[in-house]
Amino acid sequence: MIQIRAGSPAIGHHQSVELGPSHTYLEQAPEPEPDLPEEELTRPQKLADSLSATVGSWKFILLQSIMIALWVAVNLAWARGWDPYPFILLNLFLSFQAAYTGPIVLMSQNRLAERDRLTQASDLRVDLRAEREIEVIMEHLVHHDRLLHRLEHKLDQLHQSR
Repeated sequence: MIQIRAGSPAIGHHQSVELGPSHTYLEQAPEPEPDLPEEELTRPQKLADSLSATVGSWKFILLQSIMIALWVAVNLAWARGWDPYPFILLNLFLSFQAAYTGPIVLMSQNRLAERDRLTQASDLRVDLRAEREIEVIMEHLVHHDRLLHRLEHKLDQLHQSR
């Protein structure tokens, strides 16, 4: 049985209410939520995260656009540029860049997605526990509501008998 004391200690007024066994959940200490493991990143994982952050930025897009524009301008301005139109060497560099950055970015995203799944599972456990606690509180309030109705009924009977 749980005893709940209500009242103000400054006034010295305390009231004890005993609840039935169905309300014993409130006295249980909540089990601690396991912390997500702090991931010690390997060197390739750090590199993948760094590359993903760089390639996914506006700074990179603008810098790469400027470099491509310069490449094209220089090769068109010179009669005998090192990569004449249709810029086969430029296409080779861009294909090489895409072939390597794509999988590296995906590795970083997969690792972050796994971390997100762990976080979501943890959030779900917390939400379910909170839902159970709310149900217990609601049962407790319904119990108190019934007690108050009984007291009100008894008070009405006392007033009518006088």
